[in-house]
Amino acid sequence: MPGFARNWVRCRPLVSFFILACLFSWLIALPLGLLARDGIGSDLFALHYLTAYGPALAVCVVLSVEGDFGSALAALRDRFTRPFSRYWAIVGAGLPVLLFAGAALLQWITSGLWPDLRLIGQVGFLPPLAPISAILLWLVTFGLGEELGWRGFALPRLLQRTGPIRASLILGGCWALWHIPYFLYQPSYRAMGWPGLPVLGVSFVATALVFTWLLLGARGNLTPAVLFHAGFDVVTGSAVGEGLVAAVMSAAVWIGALALLIWWSVRPQDTPGGIA
Repeated sequence: MPGFARNWVRCRPLVSFFILACLFSWLIALPLGLLARDGIGSDLFALHYLTAYGPALAVCVVLSVEGDFGSALAALRDRFTRPFSRYWAIVGAGLPVLLFAGAALLQWITSGLWPDLRLIGQVGFLPPLAPISAILLWLVTFGLGEELGWRGFALPRLLQRTGPIRASLILGGCWALWHIPYFLYQPSYRAMGWPGLPVLGVSFVATALVFTWLLLGARGNLTPAVLFHAGFDVVTGSAVGEGLVAAVMSAAVWIGALALLIWWSVRPQDTPGGIA
């Protein structure tokens, strides 16, 4: 990397991270959008899952510029090895399960139908998978690949500068912008259309508040955030989450985010501080 670029990254690590995260992910997502626009069906759409690693690659670049690659790997490893209460791992893994159970119950009450758990293996752009394979897919792609960047790097640095509410608002907005190319080829995003972008933006900000709560509760350990992200995507990113289930789970996240927003606003003395 040229010297002027290194200096720019060192002076603006957060901005650099966001630009690089978009660059790495959009290098895959935008060509897929062009294929979809031309109506071309292709196995190449399976590359969608590689877009998840854009934030992780961006972190590696920024941390390497700030130090060296060995130090960058050590910093990322620290996000999973730092001590924290295992209670928060249970919370991160269990919340999506509870939300899904509540949504499934509501669906049964309203329609008399239970979600078919076998549909967990029906994910976009891939042949049907065994449910456990689908869970592992979401865990190692969008769970791990995204969270290494958003909550492993960007959120701790934002929390060093501001409180959890503002940090979540900033990161949630950036996170929503990162998803924009999905409107070009992802069926669920295309179904919403561009008018759905503001609603989606609010949804990402709400979810970002919940992620901030998880990261702060785990004292900076990334494990609960990865588990929550993967668990939520297992449902909403597969056929089992179509219709009412995904809508109810998203609404529950909005309610939780509103509760955090109110609590951190009216009880500033209980607002957690930043993390290193």
